[in-house]
Amino acid sequence: MIKIRERQNNYGLLVAILLIIVMVLISYIAYSKGLEKSKTDSSPTTTTKEVEAKKINKLIKFSDICDKDECNENVFDYGDINIKLESKTQDDLITHNLVFTGKVDKIINLKRFVSLRIIDSEFLLIEETLNIETEINTLLLYDNELNKLDKSEFNNSLEYSLNGLEITYFTYDDTCKTEDSKYYLKNSILISDKGFNLLGTSKGPLKEKGFVC
Repeated sequence: MIKIRERQNNYGLLVAILLIIVMVLISYIAYSKGLEKSKTDSSPTTTTKEVEAKKINKLIKFSDICDKDECNENVFDYGDINIKLESKTQDDLITHNLVFTGKVDKIINLKRFVSLRIIDSEFLLIEETLNIETEINTLLLYDNELNKLDKSEFNNSLEYSLNGLEITYFTYDDTCKTEDSKYYLKNSILISDKGFNLLGTSKGPLKEKGFVC
């Protein structure tokens, strides 16, 4: 009877050890899976959502797309809108049209197209020549729905500069006669959804850019 009890005690001990080993293995596997899940949750998830497109800032000049006054060319694909330049001749006078098709259909009639500038995908700044002899140009401002916001005339003999949404340009002042006919007023305007907003006009000498009285 004593021998039988010793065998039973040995079997019980072996079973207990096996159970402990199994429990340790289960705990280790569960712990490992928990770590893997934690790493997966903490890693950045990839989505199919497209990153927002960068805003369009582009200048398109007539001289870059046409080598003659009469011109019919595709200008630019702007989002869902196609822009085309078309010429029209009447009484030996050539005029230009900017034709927009796509999301918005519109024709902008111009005396003579000079340039188109897209600003931050929000505004379209169109320059046209009003009078070649007097070098008077005008800037036409449209929003991205092609609603006309405003216009501003300036003298083309001095180029305007654009910094962000702020434009510096020069207007011709015929109230003051000076040498070399250089009498310009320097203007600074800000572009907004309300049009051109005048920030200020220079009343002093403009050095190389001419001067005012």
